[in-house]
Amino acid sequence: MRWLILFMLLLNGGFFAWQYFANQDQELAQTSNHSGEYDPLTLLTELDDEQKKMLGIVPIGDPLAAPAEMPASELQPEAAKPEVMAKKVEEPVAAEPKPEPETMAVKPPTKEVAKPEPKVEPKPAAVCYTLGPVKTEKALRQVEARVKAMGLDIDKARRADKQESRHWLYIDGIKSDAEARQLLDRLKYKGFKDTQLIRKKSGIKLSVGLFSTKSGADNRLKRLQDAGFAPVMATVKVKKKQYWLDVKNPQGKKADEAILKSLIRGNKGAKVAKRDCK
Repeated sequence: MRWLILFMLLLNGGFFAWQYFANQDQELAQTSNHSGEYDPLTLLTELDDEQKKMLGIVPIGDPLAAPAEMPASELQPEAAKPEVMAKKVEEPVAAEPKPEPETMAVKPPTKEVAKPEPKVEPKPAAVCYTLGPVKTEKALRQVEARVKAMGLDIDKARRADKQESRHWLYIDGIKSDAEARQLLDRLKYKGFKDTQLIRKKSGIKLSVGLFSTKSGADNRLKRLQDAGFAPVMATVKVKKKQYWLDVKNPQGKKADEAILKSLIRGNKGAKVAKRDCK
């Protein structure tokens, strides 16, 4: 920094000297025009120290020396402006702004809300019934049609023959078919129309009644005897056809008893019975 200050001083002194001698040359030129004579040229090397000081020329060998006329404030021109230097030093060079990295919006994961499970109502237990017995297959089909129309399910239709005791009245000892035909005509004439001719290996018989009760058989026996016939009573085992219908109410509701009984109307002895569903 010191050498820089000295160089500036030297440069200023040289410029001052140049201006000074340039003015002298102009004055000489002007005077020469009038007098025709020139002043003698003096080199810098011919000047003594006093003249050099007056001109502000500092010898190179004495860099710390300063001309007497130069104020001390001008010896350090840069130091006289501390605020300017400080300002230059303090001002940092603005760095180019770096592009901010692009940020991608991250969608937060959506939390699935657990849906409540639908409430499942328990299926009602089915209620099952047995209808019957009915005596013929035709009667069974009629009951089946009524059950379906009501909305009940049919599990199965079944036949269960039953062995029963009966009191049978018949006329025995007939020798031929001609004699059997004569007896039939006489019985019809007397009002006995429920008769039937039976041919077996043991002979020809004429049935005049089959009764489930003894009292019914006795009454018929007396009437035949009063009409002049000689019937015989015997107890026999017969198979009775019976048809049953197992039904189910899938809605699990107990059906009205009157409605269930209407399904078997017209069938004597038929009943409605609740049963276990299997």
